[in-house]
Amino acid sequence: MARYFRAVAFDFDGTISTGGHRPRPEVLESIRRARSVGYQVLLVTGRILRELADVFPDYADHFDGIVAENGAVLNLHDEVRSLVPAVHPKLADALERDGVALRRGDVLVACHAGDGPAALNHIRELGLDCQLIYNRSELMILPAGVTKGTGVKEALEELDISHHSAIGVGDAENDLALLDEVELGVAVGDAVESLRANADLVMHAPNAEGVRELLDGPLLGGVDAVHSRRWQVPLGTDLNGLDVTLPASQSNVLICGESGSGKSHIAGLFAERLISLGYCVLIVDPEGDHLGLARMRDTVSVGARDGLPSPSHVVDLMRERLTSVVLDLSGVTRDVRAQYLKDLSLQIAVQRHTYGLPHWVLIDEAQDAPDSLNPSAQIPTQSNWGYCLVSWRPADLSDDTIDQVDSILVVSSAVPVGDAIRDVTRRITGLTENEIADTFEHMHQGQAFVGLRPKFGSSRVF
Repeated sequence: MARYFRAVAFDFDGTISTGGHRPRPEVLESIRRARSVGYQVLLVTGRILRELADVFPDYADHFDGIVAENGAVLNLHDEVRSLVPAVHPKLADALERDGVALRRGDVLVACHAGDGPAALNHIRELGLDCQLIYNRSELMILPAGVTKGTGVKEALEELDISHHSAIGVGDAENDLALLDEVELGVAVGDAVESLRANADLVMHAPNAEGVRELLDGPLLGGVDAVHSRRWQVPLGTDLNGLDVTLPASQSNVLICGESGSGKSHIAGLFAERLISLGYCVLIVDPEGDHLGLARMRDTVSVGARDGLPSPSHVVDLMRERLTSVVLDLSGVTRDVRAQYLKDLSLQIAVQRHTYGLPHWVLIDEAQDAPDSLNPSAQIPTQSNWGYCLVSWRPADLSDDTIDQVDSILVVSSAVPVGDAIRDVTRRITGLTENEIADTFEHMHQGQAFVGLRPKFGSSRVF
């Protein structure tokens, strides 16, 4: 499987560092290797930069950016700047008069966790809009709303990387916001229980060894995929009233049904929900069925009605603005459309290899499109994830394409599901012909069947 992620953001204390010391050489070597193959690596720490420099003076040499003071300060492109105004100095003055041992950063005030009640009293007395953030035995006082999540989002945006293309790794309570912001949240093996419970992946090894386990393991190498519990596409509820969802990344979906079943409508809803979650989606629309999606935030339509743009312009538009695009190909002849999509697929391959965008490509009437899931011989690193194919003739898709589909949605209509769709469903789900026949014969018009490859879960009607 090709590499999906583009950035990894690490906490410092208790994650890449043990005992507050400079990270060990073997950890820094793993980070160097990740950067050498194209990963942007960020350090996201609660520390004040001058205190970080005391134990790790060459920190800037090992990372593409540093988010310090728990999301309040950004060190990027050799520039250090505060992302928010500093906590009012009157608060630190009042705490010092009480004998509280504290440190002042560019924005935050840091002290011991036991000083929380005193800090809260003075915040109330002074009428300040501040928050208390705990990190094991430490306490940080920050402006309200500032977290590691807000800081890493700012850093990723400046690096032109979507938060859906990033992994966050931590060990303590203040890392919860970091893990929530990115696509995949990872806890090292000795993380606090609250972080372990909310993480998508918990490493076996503790602290820095857990970091090396991740960096040198199959996930970053593109060999394995982990689907986040937090980022799922809701489809509806099944016959037992349970939610039906599909992973919002690192998978391929086939939507099919007989002509007039409403499969394009379901596909439009699928794209709408992905866009709402902040994913970058390219919708290849040969009949103009999905132009309404362009009304969504961060979505535009381009295509035949205004002059067919070059394939490079389409992918540049998605990268430069993290924008979803509806590509209107209505009125374009089949031969012109086929050649255009072949050229576009090569541009997508380059764009995904370099920037990881678009996260999804939805191709309506996929039976008439080039075999977009078959990696190009010209670009061996082409990513083969994030395709949603819509077709009423799935048997016309190649065997290679079907083999890379992870889930199938079959939309029921007044016309019984034909043998071709049943055969493709069997190949993907592993269900027997009798099980498939029984399921489809009991489905009503307007219902849909979601079938998954056995390793991803069970099949259901919704």
